[in-house]
Amino acid sequence: MMFSERVSRSLRRDVRERANGLCEYCRAPANFASASFHCEHVIPRKVGGKNELDNLAWLVRGVTPLNMLKHMLAIRKQDNAFHSLIHV
Repeated sequence: MMFSERVSRSLRRDVRERANGLCEYCRAPANFASASFHCEHVIPRKVGGKNELDNLAWLVRGVTPLNMLKHMLAIRKQDNAFHSLIHV
């Protein structure tokens, strides 16, 4: 199966408008981000993801679902360590 079909310009515009100027994963505002933004599939096309608005996210370059999961786990780990210190 070929995955060469690109996300249309109008669909990318819809994704960008829905995001309201923010990365849809990390919530970084586009006007303060040091990297550019792009449209990315939430479920990759190679595993059945579609070129549809519900399967696309507006992201700052370098932010991926895996990166966000690692970041959230690191914050939770720090938070748990902090609570362990104050609840001795």
